[in-house]
Amino acid sequence: MAEHKEHEHSHAEHEHHEHSHAEHEHSHGSEHHAKKGLNALRAWQIAAGIFAIALIATAGFAIMQAQGPDGTQTSTSTLSNSQKTSLSSKAITYLQSNFFDAQGITVSLKSSEQVNNELLLLNLELSKDGQTQALPCYITTDGKKLIVGDTLLLEEKPATTPETPGQQLQKSDRPVVELFIMSHCPYGTQVEKGILPVVNLLGDKIDFSVKFVYYAMHGQTELQEQTRQYCIQKEQPEKFLPYLSCFLADGNSERCIAENSIDTAGLNACTAQADSEFNITANFQNQSTWLKDNAGAPKYPLFDVSKEDNEKYGVGGSPTLVINGVQAASDRDSASLLKTICSGFNTEPSECSTQLSGATPSIGFGYSEAEAAASDAICGT
Repeated sequence: MAEHKEHEHSHAEHEHHEHSHAEHEHSHGSEHHAKKGLNALRAWQIAAGIFAIALIATAGFAIMQAQGPDGTQTSTSTLSNSQKTSLSSKAITYLQSNFFDAQGITVSLKSSEQVNNELLLLNLELSKDGQTQALPCYITTDGKKLIVGDTLLLEEKPATTPETPGQQLQKSDRPVVELFIMSHCPYGTQVEKGILPVVNLLGDKIDFSVKFVYYAMHGQTELQEQTRQYCIQKEQPEKFLPYLSCFLADGNSERCIAENSIDTAGLNACTAQADSEFNITANFQNQSTWLKDNAGAPKYPLFDVSKEDNEKYGVGGSPTLVINGVQAASDRDSASLLKTICSGFNTEPSECSTQLSGATPSIGFGYSEAEAAASDAICGT
């Protein structure tokens, strides 16, 4: 679920797991997340790069248009202030309603400048949660086209991208559904809360498992919890989903072990064996083995329990959903996840017609829907 992974935040000492949506929201490329709207406007974080390219490209177009066929400069018919205001408002309304409202992003005009008879440069600003991002773009003076990487026709609704980009989702009689997460990633817990009702509904008609991203961004607490969940799922599988449902409420593993009558002796034996087999504590203590940042400094400890599957599917962040061996895109509410998973059946069972909640779960721990985040944010490097 993540190919563009540009914002990292270490949480080795942060054990209460509340994350800023603005700090961790990531755009997902064609191998990870279907987007609503044109690719040029698909994410807050990549706006600067995409739109800077658009500005350079369209500036060249503007210069060409300002010259006659013989290369001489043509005269410019000056737009009135009211015309500029009208064009600016049209562009902002279009961008706001079609792309940014759903993300809670506000578009505003900082300034405008007429380039020639055909183009008006709009210096827009995107703002969210106290952060701002410049968005330069062009609108044609007839008010029909807006140029921001792609040319948008202002009198038409933007096209949508396919639901499952990259490889086509494969079908099977019993879909294999693998969810890769970090146990304390707020976006991993978000999708887990969305998918649990689906897994409980479909039962053994799917082969479902929770797996773990190959590195941990949230310190030793996360390493310990992931080892714990790995063992409960492996040794006491009938208790794993009830345990996970409990854990997602507040992250209190001790309470959830007791409430679900987890065999602690067996659990302790399994976690000790897994720690030895996968060098979990050893890797944590030896920072030379850690994932490195761009400067080569140790950043995050490795967690190799699902290493082979991470490599096989190209997992880069939490959450990543894999269905029948292919990364799948889905919104994080239960209704959307049911639809996505059911698309992996050769013949959909009757359960696929069930109406589940379409409300996006909140990020982090707890089952409130009040703080729901955009459905494409991840924890990733």
